[in-house]
Amino acid sequence: MDKTTGTEDPLKACCILHSYDYLNRQPKAYDLACVRGYRDRVLSKTDEGKALIEKYYKTSEEFVATEFSATNTEKAAHFVLDILEEIVQSIEAGKHETTVELTNKMLHDSIEILRTGSHQNTIAS
Repeated sequence: MDKTTGTEDPLKACCILHSYDYLNRQPKAYDLACVRGYRDRVLSKTDEGKALIEKYYKTSEEFVATEFSATNTEKAAHFVLDILEEIVQSIEAGKHETTVELTNKMLHDSIEILRTGSHQNTIAS
């Protein structure tokens, strides 16, 4: 069992990798390394960060394991990859609060898109 994801296969509980796979895109190695490095070097050091990591993997399990309409799944995958670019930019700029805010938005809104086909744009950059 993977200690980070709590699953047998860590790739199965990652909404970012699942989005790349669903859209038949190659993952951007830099983006993945940036997000993973931030998780390991910053988030894993605080209780708030650990809670966000746990939330990410729990949300990812629902994102990956639940059957949603193909249209909603495609919309959610595009949303995840679009906001991933913003998350990477905020990590690079050292904007911790923005990174956490965007990550929470990604988790909340991607599930909302899967369930309803849309989401409210509630966070300004």
